Amino acid sequence: MRRFTLKPKTFFKLFVAAAAFALGLFAAGLWPRRVASPTPPPAAPAPSRATVSVRDTFADGAEDGEAVFEGRYENYVYGYSVHLPAGMVGAGSTPPAPQHGFGIDLDHPRSTVWRGVRGFPKSYLYVDGSYNSLEWERLDDAVNAHLSYKREDGVAVRVLSKTQTRLGDLRAVRVVARYEERGEQMVWDAVFAFGDGASPVYTLALSTPLSKYERDRPVLEEVRATWRLQPAE
Repeated sequence: MRRFTLKPKTFFKLFVAAAAFALGLFAAGLWPRRVASPTPPPAAPAPSRATVSVRDTFADGAEDGEAVFEGRYENYVYGYSVHLPAGMVGAGSTPPAPQHGFGIDLDHPRSTVWRGVRGFPKSYLYVDGSYNSLEWERLDDAVNAHLSYKREDGVAVRVLSKTQTRLGDLRAVRVVARYEERGEQMVWDAVFAFGDGASPVYTLALSTPLSKYERDRPVLEEVRATWRLQPAE
C-alpha cells in the first residue's frame, strides 16, 4: 500500500485553516465550553441587631409596615423595653424611619389617626430613646433644653417640682411644669435618664391639660414602673 504523506507546507496550511475555523466557532458562541460549577448563593446576612421587636401582637387593624404597638415593646437599637398599658396602643415612626419609641393619644388610647395630623394629641404620652447628639453632660441639661422647647409653643412656663428618681436601674430626674397653650392650662410631667456614658437619652413624658392631669398621671406611673434596660442581642 502506498503511504500518504503531507508536505510540511501543506500541513501548515491545513493547520492554519483549522485554527481559523475553531476561532470562528468560539466567537459565534458555538464552541463547547467548560461549564463552571454552580456558585452557591451568598449566605443570608445575619439579622441586624438594630431592630425593634414587639413580643405581643400588633394593634388590631394595623396594616403591614405600620409602627403600631401594644403589649411589650422592645427596642434593641437604644436598649430598652417597656409595657404598654392594657387597652392602649402606641404609634411610632413609619418605616423606613428609625424607631426611637412611641406615643399614645390618651383621649383616644386605641387610635393612631393623629399621626397624619399636624402636631400631637392634646393629652399625649411618649416614650423615647435617642442618642445624645447634643452632648448633654448632666440630666439638668436635658431638662433645661426641653423646657426651652416648651417655651417656643407655650407661655408662662414654670417648674413646679424637680426630683431625683430612678428609671429602671438608671439614675433619673423628674420634672413637673405648668404652662399655658392657646389659652389652656397644661401640665408637662417628664422623666429623663442617661445610658452608659450619657448616651442614649431616655425620656418618658406626659403633656396634658391641667383638668386631665389626675386622669393621665397614673398612666405615666404605670409605664415608668415597667421600663427596663434591654441589652441588644
